[in-house]
Amino acid sequence: MLDITRHHEITLAWLYGNGLLKRDILCPKCSQANLKIENDNSKADRRRFRCPRTDCRKTASIRTGSIFENSKLTLMEYTRIVFYYFLNNVCRSQVLKELPIDKNTVSELYSSTREQISLFVRGEQLGYQIGDIVEDIEDTHLGVEIDESLFSHINGEQVWVFGLFDRRTSEARAFVVENRTADVLIPLIIANVTPGARIYSDGWAAYSSLSDHGFDHRVVNHSVGFGHGFFTTNHIESIWSELKFLTKKSQGIVKGYGENKREGIQHHIDVGIWRLRNKGENLAERLVFVFNCLYG
Repeated sequence: MLDITRHHEITLAWLYGNGLLKRDILCPKCSQANLKIENDNSKADRRRFRCPRTDCRKTASIRTGSIFENSKLTLMEYTRIVFYYFLNNVCRSQVLKELPIDKNTVSELYSSTREQISLFVRGEQLGYQIGDIVEDIEDTHLGVEIDESLFSHINGEQVWVFGLFDRRTSEARAFVVENRTADVLIPLIIANVTPGARIYSDGWAAYSSLSDHGFDHRVVNHSVGFGHGFFTTNHIESIWSELKFLTKKSQGIVKGYGENKREGIQHHIDVGIWRLRNKGENLAERLVFVFNCLYG
């Protein structure tokens, strides 16, 4: 990615090749033709769109309808910051040492990227529920583990996060919550877990009504250890460890107050979930997929 972002034309070719810049768009003025790309050395991007109709000739930036549309950074700068520094969890101060860019611009771009990944993650989660209805007690690979954990390192905030882990698919979900009461946690469980599915939890009182809601609820008694065999919540406990490491390493800044700040913290959590889901994958390719889904 460093080599790709050292030259404008190479960056441009990579962006077009990955669908992050559009090759044509419908003319916003006449709506009767697609704008075509033409050279324009007076522009920083050295290209522009123009309507081919002689009675229109509308021009537009090649960034129209893309992730770059509202940015004043060069395409090389934007691409390097997002696809190299952000994906490699490089802190803002290191970026500023290597690029002559305002610190607020870097912070805003990091925050914007987290927000877009969070939007993608949440959109996927809305499409289906996790967990399976278990007919046989010996189906040890099935079930959803749930737990809550205190995160205290994101911008100095102390927030509770509620998590779920599907044993069969290894999918994890995590939500910043105002508190750990049944009024908050039960609706999240109902929204995310298949009705009637098996759920493993500790003995936290907020979970006591899960059986009343139709779930096959199994309680792991942590007072005598963390469980054994399949009768455990070790998987979600492991997720907390990895998620805290990833969100701490991101060194992100969360601005705002109340609900706005909680939303920013949720973005950090969702990016951590996204990184875990794509562990071992080419993150640049996965992020291209995210942006293409959002802007395609």
